[in-house]
Amino acid sequence: MAATDHIAATPTYDLAKEFKEFDESKMGVKGLADSGITSIPKMFIHPPEIISNDNYVSVEHRVLAKASKEPRISAVAFFNLNNNANFEPLPELLSSDKPAIYRKSTVTEYLENYYSKGLGSRSFLKKINIVN
Repeated sequence: MAATDHIAATPTYDLAKEFKEFDESKMGVKGLADSGITSIPKMFIHPPEIISNDNYVSVEHRVLAKASKEPRISAVAFFNLNNNANFEPLPELLSSDKPAIYRKSTVTEYLENYYSKGLGSRSFLKKINIVN
């Protein structure tokens, strides 16, 4: 799914009409995909143009799939996390052929790294990488 092009957001955008069209389609994300919808409806996008009064203009984002036949995986990030929660690769995604390449870490560890960064610091992912 690609984000709807909302660069040229206009005052004529009809949110009620889009809600009605969405309501008349199949419900839920699976329903969206099954019904052939290929873009995210504007009602699910919070355009930065509105928040920033057109100081920041969003661009359409596209993803190029790798040549491999494996599905692309997306991860979710939350803003209010337990600082002591452990983050590590999902066990379901690990095998003897594909061992973990990152060690277990915490939000506190990530934030300490983020706030202590200097110009010559390494990225956090490189710091917790256990392969290299």
